[in-house]
Amino acid sequence: MGSATIINGWDIGGVNIKVVRAEWHGNRARVIKAVSIPFEIWHNPSELADQLKIAGQNLTIKKEEPHGVTITAELSDAFGTKREGIHFILNALQKAFGYSPVHIFNLEGGFYNFLEADEKPLMCAATNWLASARYIANLHSNCILIDVGSTTTDIIPIKEGKVICHERTDTSRLINSELVYSGVLRTNPNTIVHTVPVRDKECPVASEYFTIMADVYLILGDISADTYSCPTPDKRQKTIKDARARLARLICADTEMLTTEEIESMAQYLSQKQTEQLSEAILNVLARAAFSSVLPAVVTGTGAFLAERAARSIGIQDVLHWESKDDHNCLPAFSVASLLNEHMVKR
Repeated sequence: MGSATIINGWDIGGVNIKVVRAEWHGNRARVIKAVSIPFEIWHNPSELADQLKIAGQNLTIKKEEPHGVTITAELSDAFGTKREGIHFILNALQKAFGYSPVHIFNLEGGFYNFLEADEKPLMCAATNWLASARYIANLHSNCILIDVGSTTTDIIPIKEGKVICHERTDTSRLINSELVYSGVLRTNPNTIVHTVPVRDKECPVASEYFTIMADVYLILGDISADTYSCPTPDKRQKTIKDARARLARLICADTEMLTTEEIESMAQYLSQKQTEQLSEAILNVLARAAFSSVLPAVVTGTGAFLAERAARSIGIQDVLHWESKDDHNCLPAFSVASLLNEHMVKR
C-alpha cells in the first residue's frame, strides 16, 4: 500500500471555524481528527489568524500538507463589503499557513491560489454549501441535501450527479428557498413566529434578544449542553432550568409566572413552527427542481434531527444521515478536502 495523502479541509464561517484533517489511501478516506471552534468574528476580527493557527496546532498540521478552504465569514458585519471580508480572510490564511499549499474553493466548483482568489474575491464568497453538495453528488446522484446548522439551513437539489442550483449568491438562494436563515442554535424564535399560544390565547412575542432556538431544543432534549456551542443571550448557564427562564421571557414572563408545562408547550410549538418553515422551503425547492417527494434526503449538520423531521413531514421516507467518524458536523470542511484530493489526483 502506498503512502497516504493528507489534506486539511477548512470551513471558515462567521461564528465557527471548522477543520478536518483527513487521509486518503486511493479512494478510501479516513478522518484523522476534526475540530469545531466557536469564533464570532465580529467581536475581534484581528484574532482570526491566531484562531486558525490554534486550530492547526490542535490537529498537528504539518508544513507540507495542502489545505482546501471554503469561506462564509465575509458576510459578517465586521466588514464593510463581502469583497473586503474575503481579502481580510485571505490575509489571515496567508499569515497562518502561507508556508503551505492553500487552495480556495470557488463558486465554479474549482480551486484558486491566493493570487487568483485575491483577483476574484466574490467568486470565493459563501462556498461551503457548494462543496458539500458537490461531494454528496458523488455519493448520491439523485437526492436533496438538507444541512441544518446553528444559524442557517441549506436545501440543495442534486439530479443525475449534478448540483442543479442555477443561482449561487446568498441573495438568490434566499429568494429560491435554497438558503433559509433559520438554524437550531442561534436563531431567535421571534423570527419564526409572531405569536405563541398561552392559556388558550395567542400572545405576541417580544422583539428582544431574550432567547434562541438552542434553548428550545435543550428544553426538549434534542441537543445537549455541549451542542449548545454559542453564547447564551443572558450569559447564564446552558442548563434546562436557565433555558426555561430565557424562553419564558419571549412573552415577557418568567418561571414564577409560567409553569414548567407551559414553557415546554411553548418549546414544542416553536419546534413545530420551525419544522414547518423548513418543510415549506423544501417543497419550494423540490417544485423548482421538478422533483417529487419520493427521492431520498441526505441530512446533516447540528440540526440533522430537524432536517429529518422536516423531510418526513412532507412524505420523504428515505432519509440518509451523512456522517463520518469524529466529523463534528463538519461536512463542508470534509467535502472541500475530498474535492481537493480529487482535484490533485486529476492534475
